[in-house]
Amino acid sequence: MNGVYFSFALIAAGALLASGLVFHSGAIVGASSNTGILVPLYTYPGATWSEVTQAKQAYPSVPFLVIVNPNSGVGTFQDPDYVTGVRNLQGAGIIVLGYVWTDYGQRPVSAVESEMQTYKSWYNVNGVFLDGADSISGGESYYSALSSYASSIGLSNTVENQGAATPSSYIGTGNLIIPYEGSGLPSVSSLSQYPRTETAVIAYSVPSLDTSWIGQAKFYTSYVYVTDAGLPNPYGALPSYFMQEVAALAADSTQTYAQMTTVFGPTATTTETINGPTTTETVQGPTTVYTTTLTAQKTTGPGLSTYAGLGLMAVGGLSVFVTRKEPI
Repeated sequence: MNGVYFSFALIAAGALLASGLVFHSGAIVGASSNTGILVPLYTYPGATWSEVTQAKQAYPSVPFLVIVNPNSGVGTFQDPDYVTGVRNLQGAGIIVLGYVWTDYGQRPVSAVESEMQTYKSWYNVNGVFLDGADSISGGESYYSALSSYASSIGLSNTVENQGAATPSSYIGTGNLIIPYEGSGLPSVSSLSQYPRTETAVIAYSVPSLDTSWIGQAKFYTSYVYVTDAGLPNPYGALPSYFMQEVAALAADSTQTYAQMTTVFGPTATTTETINGPTTTETVQGPTTVYTTTLTAQKTTGPGLSTYAGLGLMAVGGLSVFVTRKEPI
């Protein structure tokens, strides 16, 4: 698990200097600043699987979670084509999950655990996709127990598909929750109530790729999947714009709010109070840099600047941004 770090970044001549303090940690699948793609690969191993592998190879910075589903679950026999297919996906750097139905918390725990064990022994997957996950308060312990069991047998990635608005009490019962699976794109604002590092979204029946939505969704979700396929089986084929979707996830995104910049004078001595709103949020490269609200007293003097209580001292002539830095 990676933590959230508060840092105070000094920007001068394009250089960034930062110091950090651990603030919070949360459960994630993989470790990356980039939003990844979550692919329900409900086809038999073959050309479609090769297309997914090729997309990963073309855009290695994009994390891939792929769900395999031999027969509405693990099935009744070990299929050698799945053994080879899963191994090939993993060889390309893809995390593979086995599909397991949980019947909204009503399926016996022993049956789910048995299916997990079979996935592990037959296909050596990296984790499980718990479909039909409960989204009503009261089922949290059921999914926590399943996630703990999965981890104990080497299935370190657990994704729960609630598919609908989910109480915050489910956060942390697995690695990811999916509070939206539906027709059309959800509003980005509806996702803001969930921690980015523990949230994924699935949208089907989306006729064309909205790269603007993808760019904004990156700030609120760790994984997305958007497809133009629709019911009754949106996952029997890849979206027609699959490669463009992966490319959009690979691109840098920037979200800008009201700007706050403080420029230090090398000679003047002044004191002022800063009540700064959130300013600039940028996703780029191996880290995510956010600005955060600051209420502090700034004092400047000849060649010296300090923020009271924040332990930062900067040489005059620099522009200073107060930032939160979150590796995910």
